[in-house]
Amino acid sequence: MTPLKAFKIAVVEALKVDAGVASIVGGKIYDEVPRDHRGEPTDANAPFVYLGPIGWRRLELGCNPGYDVALRLYAVSTKFGREEVWALHEAMRLAFDLKTLTLAGGHLMTPFRAMAGGDVIALPSPKECFLDLRTQLSDATPYP
Repeated sequence: MTPLKAFKIAVVEALKVDAGVASIVGGKIYDEVPRDHRGEPTDANAPFVYLGPIGWRRLELGCNPGYDVALRLYAVSTKFGREEVWALHEAMRLAFDLKTLTLAGGHLMTPFRAMAGGDVIALPSPKECFLDLRTQLSDATPYP
C-alpha cells in the first residue's frame, strides 16, 4: 500500500472514531460528496464531513521517499446559522492539529499542522467550512 493511500484511510478512520466529530456527524465521513440517485451531489444526510483535495510534493528524506502532504477537509451542515458547521470545524481541528496517525504498511508521518480554515460561500448550497492540514510522510520502502 502506498503512503498516500495509507494516509487517506487513516484520516477517514480517525474522523470516524473521534468523539467530538462523531458527536456531530456520527459516522458520516466520506471520501467525496455524497450523491443522490441521479448522481448529483446531495446534502440530504447533513451534517457530514468529506475529504477534499489531497496534494503532495516530493521531499528528500535520505534513504526513503518522502512527501510533503496537504489535505483539505470539508464540514457540511444544513442547520440554520453557522454554529453547527463551525462546531464541526473545531472538532476536526482538535482531532488532528499536532497529532500523528498510525499508517498501514509501516509508513510514518510528522504531526499534522492545522494551517487554515474558513467558510465556503456558495449560495444556495448548505453551509460549509474547510480545514487545511499539512504533514510529511515517509515511505517505509527505501529507494532502490
